[in-house]
Amino acid sequence: MINVSWNRSPSLYACATTSAVPEMAPRHLFECDRDQLYQLMADSSEVLFVVAAGNSDLNIAQSEFFPAAFDLPNVIVAGAVDQMGNMATFTNYGAARMVYAEGCDIMSCAPGGVPLTLSGTSVAAAKVTSLAAKLLALRPELTPSEIVEHVMRTGLVGPDGTRSIDVDRALALI
Repeated sequence: MINVSWNRSPSLYACATTSAVPEMAPRHLFECDRDQLYQLMADSSEVLFVVAAGNSDLNIAQSEFFPAAFDLPNVIVAGAVDQMGNMATFTNYGAARMVYAEGCDIMSCAPGGVPLTLSGTSVAAAKVTSLAAKLLALRPELTPSEIVEHVMRTGLVGPDGTRSIDVDRALALI
């Protein structure tokens, strides 16, 4: 299982200068990285990838964010909800296999034990990863796609239609 708390989009590849060599053009580099990562994740069907949705309030299905936009059975995308179960104002949404977890104002610790409060889909992805690890500990024979299905099926539908993880229910029904 791999927690992927980062994403890429074409804007990250833009640069102040353009290259006369097509293989070095920002769009080409973006497409190469996207396609290679997609193939690597598709070929790694025995690995579960828990992917942070991103914090740009964008529809993933209509964007080029990767890996959140990858529609693979071994990928689950984590969006963020607030303490009331409502979709966080910053979270991306619309991925093929998407669940939500609390990702707003979460208490944590920096190195050295310094307390801090964090918000974001990376925080939510950590919670989804934790649930998936617990499921694997209880049932090591589960495949990544079975874990994704179970997490989604046992989630709770929030007031705005989001499906948030329910750790207790997911563990009880495994």
